Amino acid sequence: KIHFGGDEVILSCWKNNAQIDEYMQKNNLKTTQELFNHFIQKAYTTVWKITDKTLMYWVDEFSTYIDYPKD
Repeated sequence: KIHFGGDEVILSCWKNNAQIDEYMQKNNLKTTQELFNHFIQKAYTTVWKITDKTLMYWVDEFSTYIDYPKD
């Protein structure tokens, strides 16, 4: 099993980084919350494609942010 954290991320650490600003602009992300959601979705999608591992996460934390298989 693979556990993804995310419930204790301090999003403000991304606010003063030129590379992150550039990435957000390139991907049309307006807030650090959108960036976090983007990252989680991308990470989950990648893991689903390359492994047969079961992903574990706090449903209350991620269920509003990502599209995940319900099974």
